[in-house]
Amino acid sequence: MSKKAELLNIQNLIVKEYGEIFFDIDKLREEKLQIIPVSLGLDIALGGGWEEGNIGTVAGLSGSGKTTYCLTLAAAAQKCGKKVYWFDAENRLKLSLLKTIDGLSTEKDKWEVVKSTKDKLLTAEDIFNIMISLLEKEENILIILDSIAALCPENLRDQKIGDSRQMGGPAKITYDLMRKVSQIVRLKRSLLVGITHVQANLSGYGSPHKDVGGNAWQYFSSYKLMCTKTSEVPSAGTADEKKTGRESIFKITKSALSAGTGSGMFPIRYGRGYDKYGDIAKLAIDLAMIDAKGAWLNYTFEGEEVKIQGVEKLIKHLSKTPKHAEYFESKIRELALAAESTDDE
Repeated sequence: MSKKAELLNIQNLIVKEYGEIFFDIDKLREEKLQIIPVSLGLDIALGGGWEEGNIGTVAGLSGSGKTTYCLTLAAAAQKCGKKVYWFDAENRLKLSLLKTIDGLSTEKDKWEVVKSTKDKLLTAEDIFNIMISLLEKEENILIILDSIAALCPENLRDQKIGDSRQMGGPAKITYDLMRKVSQIVRLKRSLLVGITHVQANLSGYGSPHKDVGGNAWQYFSSYKLMCTKTSEVPSAGTADEKKTGRESIFKITKSALSAGTGSGMFPIRYGRGYDKYGDIAKLAIDLAMIDAKGAWLNYTFEGEEVKIQGVEKLIKHLSKTPKHAEYFESKIRELALAAESTDDE
């Protein structure tokens, strides 16, 4: 038997046991993965949005908007045909918050929550085994864990307060999960996102904040967003300057679609969730698509001159004229894509 025939025979035996795992150069062409747009400002910073087949981390201080952002990601993923599994490890998800998220469906075929009950307290091992089972048996899903820091391994659950036995703790279990699912997530065109808290870094070295819950999840993440600053927004023109929302600045340290790092704003309108029209309005002004002269804002749409006084009125106007909003969003994304292409050259 020739060496070539012997090699072919060996390959046939391998294929018989493991399936078609040998690929020539033609079969290795990159498969086009779906990109999920979530919020305009952050999408630009991320290089377009969230690409399926990846693992991500969204970190931030309490009340910084990370849960609202991930719920907005969930709604966007549903629009792209994905079912969402929300793992509520903190048992704090509120129906009132879900109702503020535009486009989020809570129908069972599109959304399910996994959480502990009084009869069954889910350990970190339970949660991770459920995740693995879902990722292995289903395709095209989004799993969001809120939060990594809330996970409690079985050995810690059974310990008394003050017991020094740690047995590896959550970090080792998380690392085992990541090694097991990192390939599955990509092959099944799914997304796995972990929310985590940050606390002050008292060491005096590196970043002023550090994640709670270990490094394993973010090590395997292709996306890493951290909310570094958030501030409340007053309503312009009101006597008492009532706060109408908040603007959270997320720093991007990892993105599957962009080699660089940067930051982007995620505006939240109280009672409404992501402020899409506020995002569009402010970016259009910053990019000089809308001419700002003092308090007056001017632009032309399909030959029509539009003149509005104040950003707040502009936001309301865009919400009532979807074609105008879609036009600006499309042009902003085009400019961002062109700038990204120039940077790559």
